[in-house]
Amino acid sequence: MLTVLAFRVQKAATNLVPKLRKYSYPERLKQSRQLIDGSGLKQMGITSLKDRRLRGDMIEVYKLLTGKEKISDGHQLLKK
Repeated sequence: MLTVLAFRVQKAATNLVPKLRKYSYPERLKQSRQLIDGSGLKQMGITSLKDRRLRGDMIEVYKLLTGKEKISDGHQLLKK
């Protein structure tokens, strides 16, 4: 059951990449593996997980510094 679900998710995910939509599912898998192995994430228009996490962290810091988001008991974070 889990492998069927994983298959469906993978099939749907490969279809989300605009440059791969024109291919059949087996071809999408082949193309995506080639692009990823060759660091083709940028070529596919996909940011890396590292870059997405960094962007999210920068957004959170901005919200905290500008007062758009508050931390309850934030003073505890600064104590050693």
